[in-house]
Amino acid sequence: TVASAEFRTNIAFLLGLLGIALVAASWLQVRIGLRPLEQIRTDIERVTYQPGTRLPEDYPTEVRPLAQTINSLLDHQSITLDAARRRAGDLAHGLKTPLTILAAHAADIRVEGNAEQADQIEQQLTAMRLFVVRELARSRASLFRTATTEVGPAAEQMVAAIGKLPGAEIITWNVDVSDGLRAPFDAHDFSELLGNLLDNARKYAKSRVELRCQN
Repeated sequence: TVASAEFRTNIAFLLGLLGIALVAASWLQVRIGLRPLEQIRTDIERVTYQPGTRLPEDYPTEVRPLAQTINSLLDHQSITLDAARRRAGDLAHGLKTPLTILAAHAADIRVEGNAEQADQIEQQLTAMRLFVVRELARSRASLFRTATTEVGPAAEQMVAAIGKLPGAEIITWNVDVSDGLRAPFDAHDFSELLGNLLDNARKYAKSRVELRCQN
């Protein structure tokens, strides 16, 4: 009886150790098995805020097809966004010529002595231009609402480019940007916006331009 009780105690103890070992092994297996998926999740977050980048393809064989599929989707999205950008640009250029012609007609009407009619036409032309600019900006914002661009390198690059234009050589350029600061714009749109701003500064500044962007 004593031997049987001792045997049952030993069996229970060994079964308990076996259960703990199985639980630990299962936890370790799940932990190791899910590690590639956690890495993919982290990489997807990075790609979301850095358009143009892709997932690496050095994942384990089991999850590599998933990364390749995601990269294919990102490539398709990039092509779609480029097409949308081109359509937006075509729209802007397509409307530019008719609006310019209408403005010239308004000027002719003013010369003919119909100032009131010319004013009405010019008011409508201004409203049309503002509408086009606003809608193009809105469409771009919706397309790239998750895109961000690091301000520092973009600012340095744009200042270097503007500094080569006529008249910029007499201007002292000072760029003060917080490290790691990101702007909620696509890189192309941010460069275009910043380039227009700095070009105006080049035209109207006398000796110095300060570009400061802080968190």
